[in-house]
Amino acid sequence: MIKKATSVLKYTFSLGLALALLYLAFRNVDFSEFIEKSRQVNYTWVIVSILLSLVAYYARAYRWNILLKPLGYPNLNVHKTNLAVLVGYLANLAFPRLGEVTRCGMMKRSDDVPVSTSLGTVITERII
Repeated sequence: MIKKATSVLKYTFSLGLALALLYLAFRNVDFSEFIEKSRQVNYTWVIVSILLSLVAYYARAYRWNILLKPLGYPNLNVHKTNLAVLVGYLANLAFPRLGEVTRCGMMKRSDDVPVSTSLGTVITERII
């Protein structure tokens, strides 16, 4: 019961914080002007940008799998590795360089890769 209440409280707090931050970010925005400007955007370039970003993220995840393969992890899933990379990017928005440690923690949680091993590959990747 306490665990469920803690979970509900945690998500309620997160949602409330997100709504408060969205309010602060958009409180002075004229939405009619925003809609008018959004109609002028060439969405072809937005879609191309999103697709190229996804290719870059998957390429980084695949490259990380290549670095982890000779260390005894030959069957890593690129999708899980990509998720770890994306969460790492998200963590970098909060605190710079936290993303590298966060993605190593994600790999520990999802594929049982030791943090020291994956952190070594991250450092190797940065050196190269």
